[in-house]
Amino acid sequence: MSESGGEDQPAREGASVEAEQLRVGLLGPLEVWLGGTPVPVYGDRARVVLATLALSHGQAMAVPAIAQRVWNDQQPASVHGSIASHVTRLRSVLGKSAIRTTDTGYLLDIAADQVDVLRFRRLIAQSTREQDPQAARALLATALDLWRGEPLEAVDSEFLQRDAVPALAEERLQALERRIELDLAAAAHADLLGELMALTARHPLREPLWRQLITALDACGRHADALDAYGRLRAGLREELGVEPTADLQELFQRLLEGRATLESAAATPTSASRGVIGAVHESATVPQELPGDVLDFSGRVLELHDLLAVASASGSPPSTAVIAAIDGMPGAGKTALAIHAAHRLAADFPDGQLFIDLRDELSGPQGTDPLVALDVLLRALGVPGERIPETLTARSALWRSRLAGRRVLVILDNAVSTAQVRPLLPGSAGCLAIVTSRRRLAELDGAMHLALDTLPPDDARALFTRIVGTHRAEAEPQAAAEVVGRCGYLPLAIRIAGARLTARPAWSVADLAARLEQGRRRLAELGRGDRSVETAFGLSYEQLPVGHRRVFRLLGLHRGPDFDTYLAAAGTGLDPADAEAALEDLLDVNLLRQRAPERYEFHDLLRSYAAERAHAEESENSREEALRRMCDFYAHASYTADRVLHPHRPDLKPDSPTDGLHIRAFADIPAAMAWFEAEHTNLLAAQRAAAEHGWHAVVGQLAWTLSVFHARQGRRRDALAVWRAALEAADRQPDPVPHIRALRLLGRAYGDLGHHQEALDHLHQALTMAEGHGDLTEQAHTHRTLAWVWERKGDDRPALRHAHRAFELYRSVGESTGEADTLSMVGWHAARLGDYDSAREHCEAALALHRQRGNPTGESDTLASLGYIAHHTAHHEQAIELYQQALALLRAIGNSNQAATTLDYLGQAHAAHGDRKRARAVWREALELYQSQGRVENAEQVRQLLRALETTGGEDDPDSRLAAAWKPLLL
Repeated sequence: MSESGGEDQPAREGASVEAEQLRVGLLGPLEVWLGGTPVPVYGDRARVVLATLALSHGQAMAVPAIAQRVWNDQQPASVHGSIASHVTRLRSVLGKSAIRTTDTGYLLDIAADQVDVLRFRRLIAQSTREQDPQAARALLATALDLWRGEPLEAVDSEFLQRDAVPALAEERLQALERRIELDLAAAAHADLLGELMALTARHPLREPLWRQLITALDACGRHADALDAYGRLRAGLREELGVEPTADLQELFQRLLEGRATLESAAATPTSASRGVIGAVHESATVPQELPGDVLDFSGRVLELHDLLAVASASGSPPSTAVIAAIDGMPGAGKTALAIHAAHRLAADFPDGQLFIDLRDELSGPQGTDPLVALDVLLRALGVPGERIPETLTARSALWRSRLAGRRVLVILDNAVSTAQVRPLLPGSAGCLAIVTSRRRLAELDGAMHLALDTLPPDDARALFTRIVGTHRAEAEPQAAAEVVGRCGYLPLAIRIAGARLTARPAWSVADLAARLEQGRRRLAELGRGDRSVETAFGLSYEQLPVGHRRVFRLLGLHRGPDFDTYLAAAGTGLDPADAEAALEDLLDVNLLRQRAPERYEFHDLLRSYAAERAHAEESENSREEALRRMCDFYAHASYTADRVLHPHRPDLKPDSPTDGLHIRAFADIPAAMAWFEAEHTNLLAAQRAAAEHGWHAVVGQLAWTLSVFHARQGRRRDALAVWRAALEAADRQPDPVPHIRALRLLGRAYGDLGHHQEALDHLHQALTMAEGHGDLTEQAHTHRTLAWVWERKGDDRPALRHAHRAFELYRSVGESTGEADTLSMVGWHAARLGDYDSAREHCEAALALHRQRGNPTGESDTLASLGYIAHHTAHHEQAIELYQQALALLRAIGNSNQAATTLDYLGQAHAAHGDRKRARAVWREALELYQSQGRVENAEQVRQLLRALETTGGEDDPDSRLAAAWKPLLL
């Protein structure tokens, strides 16, 4: 049957083709389509203006009326201008002709059927005039299909949400009730049950819907359920409104009683919802109450519990569906405890029963309890006699869903192994709630609310421990209590076992327990008591893994760092990166790994210990050593690759040939290499320690070398000292003198960077003596260059200039052009520091040309800063500012925040000397932040003095002697 007045209407006179193609949707989120393509409408207020004009179709809306809907009572002063601005924005989206300006306001100038609200109302009106019930039903269905959700979703208008939305929702319900009446008249009772159960759950006090549900249940032969439905309605009306059902509903109830008088003798136990309403008139039914006891010392999980209770309150809201909450987490995270605790809070909302089944007991094997067996248990719990339980899984699942239909039942499916195991056990109708717990993420459970449990926050972990051992013991030793829960990894199971052990040992102090948990591999043994053990809980998950995944898990337990990526996992296991990633993702899915950042994986501390124990138990010593060596080799080669991107012009110190099969990622640019070093820094330090423990001396030195540029650019002075101390110890055990000389030299630099100048000079003179003794001119040049740098840090530029000259001569003699350019710049710098600006400028300009010729941004930035210093001290302040800014741009591009801080410091001085206090203040504040983050205390204090002097001086363009005095020590 064609619809009159629909899309076939003739075009309005003067309407544009663009306007004719426009559609506006208000029955759900506000949406606009142009020619069938969604068009975004940006701006909350513009969306309110569009919704207002669409709802008032056919009449112009005055600006004050629009403003009231946009701003309520908080209207701006320029209302007309603001509304005009939003209309202009809308016209840019909808087309210029879509909104017409009138004498009184604005009008949405499109056909009525182009707005879904208006089309909905036209279809409803047409259905009331239709004499053919089937045609009327079709019109109603078409109208209802226009709804996409709650009306005017995402339209931020208090006025519309208060006045328009409830009216629209009522129109929808009335249309729905009329359509259902027509379906009932057509005897479609069975098809309506699920929809009506969902609707009555969502609108528990709407009597027409309950009347329709009771009628449908009775027509389907479910007379007891019809009586029960009346009882639930009556109880709700009395509790919420203090009234009885309407007369026609009471009459319907009486007819039900009269038509099924035999129920009086058959009824035994009425459900809690109808108790007191229909007396003993009810079908005999089993109301299972199988929840295990609640966890009395349950602590924390406030947000997770809130989410569970919130989703449970929605049970029955989606049409014809049960609500499913899936809780996953690592072994011992407290998934079952949370499910049971929430279930006890919710039990009263599910008066038709609460069921609990463990889907992985000790007899079920790796695949868990067979769904066929589980359904047998669940059906018997609902009172189904054994002889009436079908043989096949499909039939049992259908009977299970049928027995739950129309009832409010809560089901806990604990320890689920897989989605395939769970799916046949899920309720199928509204009103039921299934809480599924699993160590695996059951992502395939469509429509479920997924809740991933991590470990407890520290405060909640301490609260749990306190509830177990008692306030008097925990609060007497708060520091020890914090250590205990920390060594339990904040894992609820571990905390419970530790607390139980302490409770059973009154002679122990909390500190005694903390000490026992400190002992590395013994920790897991301590966390076992009776039939509960952290190790056993982990073992259940481990044994379920495929053989190859077990190997990946245990070998990665040998990794010393806090986290890792796919490439490290591939190196440690000998797998291809794609296969390694697949294994890592599977371990993540079963919560044996965690992920804090994309593409990075980590163990929980106790799981790491367990993985390492499995490696020691199941892998040979050679296998373990080979895996660890491959990991250390991976870090040596990967860091070398990243370091060459950071500074390709430094001496090329290649690591030994890679272990067969290592996969090393490529780094596109300096930011990518810096980001890798940042992510892997702690792992690199751990790898160096592991290499030192195993006597892999070349790897120790290699890692110290490849970390040097990163440490220097990030100002990681103490880390630099630590890695070069380790490198020197390793070099002592190598016959080649060069690693020893290099370690002495770079350890000397690390000491100098920390201000330990004498230790720096001692190590550098040792390095120089060794280099001279072996006739190594290149190492002599490197060492003289570092000596120049240390003497400068010590505050004496004359010996610094001598060493820089000597380094330059040596570099030139061996043809080392990068070192030659670097030391040429150093000569210029020290000459400038000594006041010889002409010579300094000549050397620095020559060095700058060499650096630019070789494309060396590191050397170029250093030399530009030196030229800026020279310009500043020869009163060319604008030139100094420009040079410093060029240097700063290069330093930021290569990630050298360490040198950037110093350059900002000098740039601030140039701005101050130029009379620009505002810019001086801004760059000094930035320098101060960098100095503080790098631990450069003395530099930070000098900048604070400069800032204080800046605040206490006179006019903006007249820096007085106090400011000059404040920066003089730094310049000298």
